[in-house]
Amino acid sequence: MGRVSSSNTDGSIQHISKRSKLDLFVSPSAATEVQSPMTDLSIANTIAAANGSVWLGRHLSIRKIVTPEALRQHLSIDAQENSTALAGQGVYANATEQQDGKNTNYDIVNAWQVNYVRGECALDGQLLALSGLCYNDEAMFGSFHSSRPASKVLDIGCNTGKNMTRALQHGGPGTEVFGIEFSSDSAAVAQQTHGKHRAFQGDASANFVDEHGWKHQFSVAQCTAVLQHMTPSQVQLALTNMSCCLRPGGELLLTFKDAPTKDQLAKMGMGFLADQVFTADITDKDGYLRDGFLRAVMWDDDYYPGVTSESPPQNRDLALPGIHRREFIFYSLEWIKSKAIECGLVAEHVEVMPDSKIPFSALHWMVVFRRMENV
Repeated sequence: MGRVSSSNTDGSIQHISKRSKLDLFVSPSAATEVQSPMTDLSIANTIAAANGSVWLGRHLSIRKIVTPEALRQHLSIDAQENSTALAGQGVYANATEQQDGKNTNYDIVNAWQVNYVRGECALDGQLLALSGLCYNDEAMFGSFHSSRPASKVLDIGCNTGKNMTRALQHGGPGTEVFGIEFSSDSAAVAQQTHGKHRAFQGDASANFVDEHGWKHQFSVAQCTAVLQHMTPSQVQLALTNMSCCLRPGGELLLTFKDAPTKDQLAKMGMGFLADQVFTADITDKDGYLRDGFLRAVMWDDDYYPGVTSESPPQNRDLALPGIHRREFIFYSLEWIKSKAIECGLVAEHVEVMPDSKIPFSALHWMVVFRRMENV
């Protein structure tokens, strides 16, 4: 992975002097965490360096309204296990007022949600180092693809094709990129940019590998922020497809949402995030610990300052429906790794990336897997 600038924007961690190979601030052990200045790190303050003071003000105001107690009262966790229709996915469909075909609601959300905090971890999720700088998708894909030039890349869940474009830009000459996307609206936008011979509408959990003749055709696959919209059985099928499309020794860049318990965060050296991120404690801790994943609704404030509303309302009726109620499946790092190894995918690099959702950040894992030679 590439290096991240080490200039400090958060004085709370400026006294940590050791650096990791990624030029991040090195974490103390979990046992000494409470004594470390790093425990003062604020996700919101770090991301506000990019999102701005208006966004930070919105974050702080919603935090006062949408408390963990309010979430427990108003957000449903009664999702049917066998259902595949995750609520809130209309956020990815084409907005009715946008008829130019160039943007979808996903692009509106991405206007401010691409920013997050970055931490380097051991393969078991133990925090090793943390950056005081706001990180984003552009930097992540730039770091990944610039060190893998001239690759043949498959983007699984390519949406409107933005990350296909990033792969081309940062991979340089000789890079080839293909994509598959479930939403027909988003796939149509990707096809306008990359062509119908490169971007396809399809289901990541269906047998797209044989359909397109893609067995062992790619040196790199990327699947980012997709698995949280899929059921466990669909994820297992999708991981099988990802492994199948990779050449032996090929790599998979995967990001997904998790909701570790507060105890688990503490054990991983991330106890300082316990009240800043969405945790299983808010909804169904026992179910998450039993299953290794959690299907639940989290609040994602849908008034994006300067993007969808110039003057967001200061009060919210928590009982109102809307796309701010986002239903996801949060997968633990260990669950994903266990299913990946069954498909011949071995984790080689792990990072943690709490995002900019309001009022509670969603914790994302970024894992680079390598396909074993003999599967």
